[in-house]
This record gives sequence, C-alpha cells and structure tokens, in this order.
Amino acid sequence: MRRVDHLVPLLSILAVVGPATSQASWHIANPAQSPPAEFQWAAAFDEARGEAILVFPRNSPSAQGWRWDGTAWSQLTATPPPNRFGSYMVYDVVHQRVVLWGGFVPGTGQHYQDMWEWDGVAWQQRFAVMPPSRDAAAVAYDRARGVTVMFGGQGPLQDTWEWDGFAWSNPNPAVRPSAREQAAMVFDPTTQRVLLHGGYGQVRNNETWTWNGSVWQQHLPTNPPYLRDRATMIADLDRARVVLHGGSIYDTQTWEWDGTQWHASIPGSPGTLRWAAGVYDTQRHEVVLHGGELYALGFSNQTWLYGTPAAASATAFGTGCAGAGGIPQLVTVPYSLPWLGDTVRTRVGDLAGGTPGAFFVTSFVPSFLPMSLASLGAPGCDLLLPPDSLEFAAASGNAVEWDLAIPFTPWLAGINIYQQAFPIEQGVNPLGISGSNGLRMGIGIR
Repeated sequence: MRRVDHLVPLLSILAVVGPATSQASWHIANPAQSPPAEFQWAAAFDEARGEAILVFPRNSPSAQGWRWDGTAWSQLTATPPPNRFGSYMVYDVVHQRVVLWGGFVPGTGQHYQDMWEWDGVAWQQRFAVMPPSRDAAAVAYDRARGVTVMFGGQGPLQDTWEWDGFAWSNPNPAVRPSAREQAAMVFDPTTQRVLLHGGYGQVRNNETWTWNGSVWQQHLPTNPPYLRDRATMIADLDRARVVLHGGSIYDTQTWEWDGTQWHASIPGSPGTLRWAAGVYDTQRHEVVLHGGELYALGFSNQTWLYGTPAAASATAFGTGCAGAGGIPQLVTVPYSLPWLGDTVRTRVGDLAGGTPGAFFVTSFVPSFLPMSLASLGAPGCDLLLPPDSLEFAAASGNAVEWDLAIPFTPWLAGINIYQQAFPIEQGVNPLGISGSNGLRMGIGIR
C-alpha cells in the first residue's frame, strides 16, 4: 500500500490536541398533540415510510395506533388488529414490513397467538405455525441475518425462536442465558449480533449476552449498568452504539454499549422510566423515546430525542464510469462512519471477478474538478477530486475495502474527507480502470 502527500501527516499532527467528549444528549420534543400518557406500547420504526409506529398501549380500552414523522404525532386510521397489550413489534428490513406478534387479550389473562404485518396503509394477518404464546419476552430484528429473534418470557422461559418472514424455528442452543422475562434485546451494529441485557428470573440481573444465530455468548464488561428489567434498549445505527435507558428506579442515567463495554452517558435524561417505547429514526438519525411509567409519578406522554449535534455523515457525489460489472459504487461499510477516535471503512463493489484491487484517491480539499481521463486512455471516466493521497488496496471477491483511523481530537470535527476509487480492470479501456462515484465523509463526534 502507498499513501502520499498530506492526508496521514495532517491526521497525526492534529492527534496531539487532546480528546473530545461525547456529544450525544437528550432533548424533549414538544409536538402539538401526543399519544395518551401510557406505557408498554408496541413500537417499531417503519424505515420504508420514515415514521415511528406505536400501537396497543397497556391500559387502552380500545385498539389505537399512532405515527411519528419526526415532528408531529398523528393517529393511524386503518382498521387495526383486535385490541391487546403486551405485544411485540419489529421492522423487517428484508420484507419492508412492520411485524406484530402476540399480546394479551384484555380482561381475560389469555394470550393472542397471531401475527400481523403493517405496510404503511393496512394491517394484514399472516398465518404460520407459531411459538408457544407468552408475554414479557425479549424480541429484536437481526439486521445482519434478516431474521426476528425472540428469547424467554414470563414463566420465566429460556427458549430461543427465530422468524425469517415465512416460518418460525427453534435453534435450541446448548448454551443460553438463564430463564428470564422483561429483558431488553436489540441488534448491536458494532458486533452485528443480537444483544440481550438484564431481565428478571429468580432475581433481577445485569448480564450482557450476544446471539449470532447459533451460539449465545456471555460478555463480562468491567462496568455494567445496575440491575434492571423493563428497560428500553435501542440500536443507534449511525453512531454504532446500543442505547439503554430506564428499567431501574435507582438509575436515571443513559448507558451506551460499544460492542465491548458499557459506558454511562452524560447526566440529564427522561428519568426513571420503565416500559417506555423506543425506536431508532433512520431518516433523522436519532433515538426516539416515548411514554413509559415514571417511578412514583405515573405514566408519561412525553417524547424524547437522543443524538449528537455533531453527526458523522457520508454522501455520494458525481458519477463513475462502468467496468465489466457495471459502475462501481463507493460507500461506507455498514455501521461505519467517520467518528472521532474510530476507524472509518469504505468499500467499492460491483466489480467483475478477477479484479486485483483498486486505487483510492483521498483528499481534504473540496472537489474543484471533474477532470476527464479520456486523454489518459479512460474515455467517460472523470477524476472528481485532487489526488492528494493515493493508496492501492487488494480485492476480496468482487469488492475492495479501505480504512482510516481518525484521531480522537476535536479539531477534526466537521472536517470533510473526499474519496473516489478506481478499480483495476484490464480490457475495459486502454488505461485499464473503471471509476466510482465520489464520497464526501463528514467527521463527527459521538
């Protein structure tokens, strides 16, 4: 590999300035109307339509649903499934549907054992052989494997179930967490596994486990959160952190999981909430928390937002030129953005087989180009930014990856990194290269 000019030296110089502190914090939204003061909503963020969906709160005498568009709440008007509480809801990324399962039949103590999907317009019932009915289970959507995972429940229970969009299966692993209910579970963007925390079995616990589809693994962080159950846990996909709040009457702090350790966030929070609804808004890049039970104060109808004002970003610009596999696309790898103190990774894909690798052109300087490469033997290809840094990386399959460690220093926050990739593809033109789009990456502070 070869780097030239000022990219790495500049990062090294700026690294001596000193560390930056976390910027993520809570602030309260003040919409004109809100769902009623309630708790134990079923909640999911509908990514295809850019809105949070809340349905079936604990004490509602009739079925109701609400949507949040980032600014305002409005009621769902479509005919809902039969009224219930204690149901589970996730967003299925592969099938682009909100999936609802189970819940209590009000006033009977009996469970529903049905499944429904929301497509943004209407609820449709799905029919399949279901797991045993239950409540107080931990449920999460595994974005890496495209399945919904369910663990445990009231009893307490100790079984693991997965829904792939067509059928439920029971992996029945030999090693698994102890039987528990009221645990929190969510997809961990750092490890790309499902993360389970806390819950209540014989006693409350603060255990942390991950599930990769075949094995449960317990983690032993040095500073775990306090014992808790009925907490809210949300995957902050852009910051690549899991956000944990509530579930303990003794702890008002918010906690973050970085894939290895738990860290207490800065003071200031929505309070000692239990059973609050939480989702991650993938369009506005923030955690949304609504409702819940405030210890000794009753139920809440407040909406809280959690994020950083100095967010990292990655935006494509310009156009590439085609190789044998089409126009190569330069993107950041999933859950990797240019954060201070972290490593940003980019990938150029859609390459033909046998491509040895690609040259990555990188600069801190905004593009004053394009400059045609036709005179060099690559007609239709443009250089989109100054070639201040040039590095070759070898291919793996039909893709090539590049990475850069960003120092943990505030001087870099807000600076843009510009990049373009040129895969080597003999025969596509006399120069033997194709070209990607450009990528503008803004450095942020978590």
